[in-house]
Formats: sequence, C-alpha cells, structure tokens
Amino acid sequence: MCPTPQATTASCYLPHDHMISQQPIHIMQGVKKRKANDLEGLPSRKSLRLQLQGDIKDGSLSFEALEQASFAAAEREAEADIIPSGPLQMIDAYKLEQDIWDETKLFLGSIQNFRSKTPTSNMNLIPLDKYQSTLEELKVTEESYAKVVPSRIYSMEFYPSTTSVLIAAGDRDGYVGIWDILSSRGASEGVHLFRPHQRPINCLSFRPYFTHHLLTTSYEGSVRSADLQNLVFEEVYRDPDDLWITYHTFQSPHTILIGRGDGSVTLVDLRGHQKQKGYNAIYPCHSSKRANAVKSLCFHPLKKELLLTASRDGDVSLWDIRGKMTKPVTTLPHSRIVHSALFSPLTGKRIATTCTDNHLRLYGSEDPGKIKLLRSWYHDNNTGRFIVPFKLKWHPQRDDVLFSPSKLFPRRIEAWNSEGMLLSNLISEDHLQSICSIVCHHEHLTIVAGGNGSGRIYLFHKGLKPIS
Repeated sequence: MCPTPQATTASCYLPHDHMISQQPIHIMQGVKKRKANDLEGLPSRKSLRLQLQGDIKDGSLSFEALEQASFAAAEREAEADIIPSGPLQMIDAYKLEQDIWDETKLFLGSIQNFRSKTPTSNMNLIPLDKYQSTLEELKVTEESYAKVVPSRIYSMEFYPSTTSVLIAAGDRDGYVGIWDILSSRGASEGVHLFRPHQRPINCLSFRPYFTHHLLTTSYEGSVRSADLQNLVFEEVYRDPDDLWITYHTFQSPHTILIGRGDGSVTLVDLRGHQKQKGYNAIYPCHSSKRANAVKSLCFHPLKKELLLTASRDGDVSLWDIRGKMTKPVTTLPHSRIVHSALFSPLTGKRIATTCTDNHLRLYGSEDPGKIKLLRSWYHDNNTGRFIVPFKLKWHPQRDDVLFSPSKLFPRRIEAWNSEGMLLSNLISEDHLQSICSIVCHHEHLTIVAGGNGSGRIYLFHKGLKPIS
C-alpha cells in the first residue's frame, strides 16, 4: 500500500528512532541559569543605537565602543549589588546557595596541599611528533565540560598541580568560578562561584610559589588577590586616576606589572608594607597616543628586564624596564589592534602575536635588538560584539607548541608549531558546538581547555586522572 502524501511529508520531518538515540544527552554541571524572578527590578535594556548615538560612524562600531556599551549595561544591572573597595570576605562574595558554603570552604582549605605534592614535570622533553600524536587523541567527554561562570569568559587558567585538576575562569560581569573537575559530587557539582568585581575580569592567574593566591584584574580599575587559605579577596591595587586596567603579568612572585587604559603601565609590589623606590611607579610606554590601551604584557622568561607590550594602535614594543620606558628597544608594527604578544615560555626565542587584521605572526627573538618576522598567516580573528577577542597561548612548558581559538566548522581549538604550521585540530563534534575564544593548556598534564561565550569550559583530554 502506497503511503499517503501526508504521511510522506510527515516522515521528512520526524526523526527516526535510531537518529534520536544517537543524540548525546548531557546533564549540565555547574552554574545554573538565572530564573525570571531574579531579573525583576532591573532597569530596562537600551539598544546600542541609543547608547552610542555619538559613536556611530559610517554604519560601523569599533569593538571598544561595543564593549563599553556592554559594560554600561552590566553596571546598570549591578547597581543593586555594589562591591565595596578594600578587603572582601569570600563568604560575602559567594554566589551559590549559602547552605553549600561549608562544602566550598572545605574545598578551598584543601587547595594549599596540592602544590606541595606536585612532582617534577618533563613535558618539554617529549618529542614534538609524539606530542602531536597525543593531541590527535584528545576528546571532550561527558564529564569534561561544565558551566563555570554565568556569562562570557574573558580569562582562564589551570591550577598548576597534578594531584588534582582545577581551573579558574573570570567572566564579563566580574564573576570568578573555580571548577574542581574530579569532584562533580555534592550540591556544588564541583563548581564554586564568587563575585569580587563588577566589570570584566580580563586577566586571571595563580601567583608563582604562592599558588593559594589567585590574582584577578578587572576593567573597573582594581586588582584583587584571592587568598584561598584565609578566605578573603584582598585589594592589592586600585587605579589612582580611576582608569580602566586591562592586564597584569608577574615580574617576580612579589611584583606585578599592570596595563592601563591610557597606554601606561604601573609596577606594583604585592607586599603592601614594602615602600621601595620605583615600586607603584607609573611608566608612560604607549601613553603618548590618545586612547591607546595596553592589551597584553609579557616578561622575557630569562631576561626579566625585557618587557613585551601590545597596544590598541597596533604597536608591539619591547622595553627595558631598567630605564624610564619612554622609548622602546624595538617596535613591531601591526596594522590594527594587537590583543596578545607573548614570548615563548622557556627561552623567549619566539614571539607570537594575535592581530585583528586577521593574521597570526611568529617572530624570531634570539637577538632582542634584531627581531625578525618568521611567518605571518591568515587566520579569521574577526570576533565582533558577542565573542571575546582571540588570543594565542603558548604551551606553558614548550617553546614549540601554541594554541589558538578558531571560527571554523566543526568547532575546534587549533595547535601550531613554532614555525607557524598546523599541528592538530582539536575537535569533538558530539560536545563542542560553540566558539571557544579563550584557550589554555595545563602546565603538567595533557589537557587543553576552551572557554566560550556562555560561561562554559570544555576540556580536551585522554583521561582526567591526576598523577599520583
């Protein structure tokens, strides 16, 4: 008997049983979506056209203009939740149900023991071809992705330990989430959420040799150090000119350099009682040009007097911090905004840059006075309003591997060698279906993380068991 036209048409749209069974089912771990009643009383949103009437030119908007409009909207929503300056107790910044606090407190108290048990890692000794084969085997699995923060991820870093697998992320609205990946049990499902800032956390890192301290730099103009032992967010810096700040990097375990929105940088001693000459000093760097924010900072791994900066006007500059930093040692010009410029982590013989002219670049920096372009290749870095700008990231223990976000389908994270040749595409079509604009690699384990625009982190791995 022939099927009726209606039955034939219906069969075109109804999925077959075997198709339904192949769809992966995942119960999302971590932070839950806000309920409708949580949004009551918030001010109404305004379109970008209304917010940016004077900034619209030729029908286009810069990323900075769009970003500032987003910040303004976020600030209006946050007016009922003002975060005071000065020390902030973690329990006051805690954003999960208070009856889960005891579980989080117990977890934070255990972190200080992880680093002391960490064995020496030899990841830099693995031959590149063998490491490349390992990358091909990495996949996202059912237990290796979760919603860690409520909004768009701006920064992310693994905790440097092998006895447990932890990762921290900062988002657009000033939230910090810490995900204990191997502990999905309990009411927190392994995710612990705080809000120490009100604006995006553009940079986040664990302090060298004091890894129970997590530093966060926010566009609001403050840097906080989360003391995971004493359960407090200390405010270690607040901009004296009320400028927005963009980035931080460690010169030593006790000192950081902070990038500011006017193109200058400031050196800050984290030991607040130390009033040494030259500390908390401000250096002009890129500030001779109007609205020229510093986008990234990186010290040479062996020559700590050399600082690499990237700026909004497209200059990548090398500075000798022993001087007044009014004139760079050398400058690597780019045609548009450079969102990251980083030395290779072991020797500093390579520099990798990410530019909005849709190119990635690698430079040879064996001689800091004569830096040479090795390769420049096309890469779509056009992220627009809803995606955080792309940034290349080196493997933390290798000079020959770096990772980049990608807009290609299927969604992926790309791995490159130090000559700019593609090593591997990390793809997991069953689970990863969004752009991960923030990427990083674990310091001791072969785990690659990607953070997306909805606060989720995806881990590519062969196995999540720690090294005993």
